[in-house]
Amino acid sequence: MIDISFLVTAHNSELYVEKCIDSILNQDKSSLTSELIVIDDGSFDNTRNLLLNYGNKARIYLQDNKGVEVAANFGIYKAKGRFVCRVDSDDALKSDFLKNISHYLKNDNNFYYGNYDLMNYNSEILKHMHLPNFSIPEILERGDFLATGTIFPKNLILDFGAYSEVKKNCGLENYELVIKMILAGVIGVHIDKPLFYYRAHDQNLSNKKRLEIISYGNDMMKKEAKTKYLTNEFHPHGLRLN
Repeated sequence: MIDISFLVTAHNSELYVEKCIDSILNQDKSSLTSELIVIDDGSFDNTRNLLLNYGNKARIYLQDNKGVEVAANFGIYKAKGRFVCRVDSDDALKSDFLKNISHYLKNDNNFYYGNYDLMNYNSEILKHMHLPNFSIPEILERGDFLATGTIFPKNLILDFGAYSEVKKNCGLENYELVIKMILAGVIGVHIDKPLFYYRAHDQNLSNKKRLEIISYGNDMMKKEAKTKYLTNEFHPHGLRLN
């Protein structure tokens, strides 16, 4: 079995998708085996042409625009890896990602996450984000949990029904999955190393749909955790709520 399947979902990502894919394909030597699955979610720019240039280096799937949740779930079901890790198409992995996580993936009942560097549209580093060790109260107050760099055992994702497809591009699909897991007793393991680059720019879904995401967050947290939707200093987009 392959150790880890990387999933990239892309929609009109021509500016960044090559950097994303190259960062996955050009990993430092590691004991882990990996595969790359890319799902194009109905792009109408040059994304699809760029993806097809990768030939047999990745498994490329093209679909109509159905939203990131449907695209990611499709990739999960296609994945051959014991573990699954999404990488958003405007983000990128550090070259030592596989090498750094190889000592941690011991338990198929845990999920794993690490630190990251925040960068702008021009790939300039803005901030080094050092996350705290796993804490259920902290995560319930974080307000989001980045999909990029979160490593789940595939079987664990399937046990929880994968990503909710109730709302297209809800903006909190990974956070919602993490909330369901931790409230059911699943433990997250913090890997205290910088693992990836998260890109902040004005086309981030979190910026374009801010009020919709907050509304969804309120409904989701009321349903899943019987609490308010809150944010703290570890919210990846710097969202502040009163």
